[in-house]
Amino acid sequence: MLHEWRRRAAADETGREEVRTELLRMPLPAQGAWSDTERVDQSLSHCLSKLGGRAGQLLLSYYGESGAAKIARHRALADEAGKSVNSLRIEVHRLRKALRECLFERLRNVPAPSGI
Repeated sequence: MLHEWRRRAAADETGREEVRTELLRMPLPAQGAWSDTERVDQSLSHCLSKLGGRAGQLLLSYYGESGAAKIARHRALADEAGKSVNSLRIEVHRLRKALRECLFERLRNVPAPSGI
């Protein structure tokens, strides 16, 4: 059991390091970009539509619940797609990464609002 715990802990640390590295490679939006909620909403809508109808709907459905309802929804989505919950989670991770990259690209050069 100790061996299994150590193996999982090492795998978790490797995964966290990969996410850190990925985020460091990606240029972040300007500091004031998030304060323009209308532009953020438009950019998010654009990026969701760019992913495609099914992919955008999957992301919205995947994150639409909380608590026990979230777990049940994930199982239902996986069953609808004929996949395991884990393969659905991987697909959603990839879609979320593509969505984040698109959103960051659109917001990257937004000037900071005056007064900051």
